[in-house]
Amino acid sequence: MAYSLHFRYLDSLGMVVNKTKTELMFMKNKLYSRIPLQIKVDNETITAQKTIKILGVQFDFDLSWKTHISTLAGKAQKMINGLRILRRTLNQDEILRVITSQYYGRLFYAIAVWYSALTIKMQNRLDILHYKALRVAIKDYIRIYPREMLDLLGRQKPKVLAEYMLGSFLINCYKTAGLLRDCTR
Repeated sequence: MAYSLHFRYLDSLGMVVNKTKTELMFMKNKLYSRIPLQIKVDNETITAQKTIKILGVQFDFDLSWKTHISTLAGKAQKMINGLRILRRTLNQDEILRVITSQYYGRLFYAIAVWYSALTIKMQNRLDILHYKALRVAIKDYIRIYPREMLDLLGRQKPKVLAEYMLGSFLINCYKTAGLLRDCTR
């Protein structure tokens, strides 16, 4: 069977593949209806999934990122409740550090990979989650202050962060490849 060849090749490289944990997903294209929904590899049946989680990032078969953003929104709301409880005992600087390291760290994980593919509606949803945490930091639970005032807290919006992360990644790639000289001259 052709699929077994892939596993044998990986085996020859010294890689062990657990076929019961192997997932399959086909990206959406014009031929999608012709692709089998299941393949059989050495008596193991592998069923094609509509979403796959890889290193904490949810990939949809059509790369819409809907599942990823929905998952993030659910986790973010739970964290907001926890931040509100923490805010009772922490001052503003301390809660901002927690928000930056824990909340934003999870919310914006791998943002350079998926942000540019989001619809405007999903980008707005991320902005709302971004500002929800800042409202906790200043105890603005009934949304009195405009976003412009929250921006004064010095936390970058998701779009700026995504652009920075991508730019930083590319600069490091060029440096590693020796294509970029010292930029400080």
